[in-house]
Amino acid sequence: MEKNLNALTVTDIICVYSGIDGKCGCGCAGKYSYHADPALLTAGALRRGYAVSDDEVNPRMIKKVLKIMQDPTNEARVMREGENVSIVIGSRLYVAHFVEGITCTAPPVAGCLA
Repeated sequence: MEKNLNALTVTDIICVYSGIDGKCGCGCAGKYSYHADPALLTAGALRRGYAVSDDEVNPRMIKKVLKIMQDPTNEARVMREGENVSIVIGSRLYVAHFVEGITCTAPPVAGCLA
């Protein structure tokens, strides 16, 4: 299902990553936060190949990252990459990984990758 960036909700996101820009995205320079919904937790575990632990469940962080990405003042810096969206603010990289089948179709603007 194709969705505009501003139409995305927290239930469209399996997990988010917040880490240092320019570093590895494995979690060594940042943190992955997962949705609390049991179906999305299962999807997150399948995506990465092992169980999600309780300390990785953080619905507030998912809401925060989505709000950052939907902020109109940040739109020119949002990178659309198929089944995830990322943005760099200062030295911080934020990435939202979508539920399988969801893609972001917001039209590219200056500074964005389509």
